[in-house]
Order: sequence, then structure tokens, then C-alpha cells
Amino acid sequence: MAISKKGKSIEDIGRYLEEALDKVTAILILKTLKLIYRVNESEIISNPDKFESVMKIMLGHSAKDILRNIHECMTMHSSLPHSEYP
Repeated sequence: MAISKKGKSIEDIGRYLEEALDKVTAILILKTLKLIYRVNESEIISNPDKFESVMKIMLGHSAKDILRNIHECMTMHSSLPHSEYP
């Protein structure tokens, strides 16, 4: 399941992580991606396959469910005008 980069920002990905998990865990994941795996914010958007593969390394089997939840959040929000969600 590919995370689409069309029209997405790092804030969007952070928000989707928060919805799938919680705020503290989302912050920790984004910081771990940056500091340990050297995946910067622009790469998360520009190279979604790399983001997914690193998430699978970090989170193991639970990554599949988390990535599915992120994808569902993205799908749900893509049908709303941008002003309807924070």
C-alpha cells in the first residue's frame, strides 16, 4: 500500500500518524526517522516507498496496521476541503 505524495505535506503525515497512534508516538516516530534512519521530512513526502520500508523496519509487523491507518486517514481527508480539518 503506497502512501501517495500528491498534495501532502509533512504536517499532513504527522497528523495522520497522530490519528493512527497518538501525538507523542507520532513525534517520536518522526524524530527517529530523522535522527536514526536519516530520512528527512522532504524524503517522507518525495519517497513514500522509503518511508514505508523504514516504518516496517522500526515497527515490525505492527507497521502494516499503522500504514493502513495512515492511508485511511489520507483517503478520508482527501475527500474534504482542506479548511474542514486542522
